[in-house]
Amino acid sequence: MRLNLSQKCEVHITYYPGAEKLNLKLHDIILQKAKGYDWGAVQTGWNEGLFIKEFKIISDYISKIVENDNLGQKSSDYSSAWRLKLKDLWGQYYRKDDYQIDHHHNPHHLSFVYYVNVPKGSAPLVFTDSNKKIFPKPGMIVLFPAWLRHHVPKHKCEEIRSIISGNFLYMIDDWKKFDIIDESYLLP
Repeated sequence: MRLNLSQKCEVHITYYPGAEKLNLKLHDIILQKAKGYDWGAVQTGWNEGLFIKEFKIISDYISKIVENDNLGQKSSDYSSAWRLKLKDLWGQYYRKDDYQIDHHHNPHHLSFVYYVNVPKGSAPLVFTDSNKKIFPKPGMIVLFPAWLRHHVPKHKCEEIRSIISGNFLYMIDDWKKFDIIDESYLLP
C-alpha cells in the first residue's frame, strides 16, 4: 500500500512474510542490546544492527523492496550510477511513557521502520507536518523519505513496543559514468 502524504511524497507500507517466526528472536535481541537513550526511547548503537544476523534478514528484505520498486530513484542520465545503500540499522524499544521527539533523518534519502513487538494500543508513528498516523502491526514495514518530520507519542501500554529502523543513502556505484571533465579548462 502507498500512502500519498503530499503531491510528491509517498510512504510505502508493506509486510515481512516471516515476521511471526522471526519477531520473537528480534525482540529478545533488541531488549538485550539496547542500552542508550535516544530522546525518550532505549536503543542499540546506530550501526549495531549491521552486524546482527537477524537484523540483516530484515534489512536485506527491505533492500530488495527498495531496489525492485525503484523507491527514491532519481531520473537522470546518471541515475544508473547511483544506488540507495543501507547506511544505518538499529533497534529500539519503548516502555510505558517512552516516546520519540519530532525529528527527520537528513542527510539520508530513505528511512524505514520495521515493527517487531506491537502490543495492542501501541503508540503510532506520526508524520508531523501532515499529522498522518500509522498504527503499527507486527511485521509492518514503513518506508518514507528521510526528510519527513516524524515522531512517536508516549507509549501507553504496559508491554514493551520494539522496532528496527534504518536509513538508506545514495552512493555512487560507478564513477566512470561521471567522467565528464572537459580538460581544456585545466591550466598548463
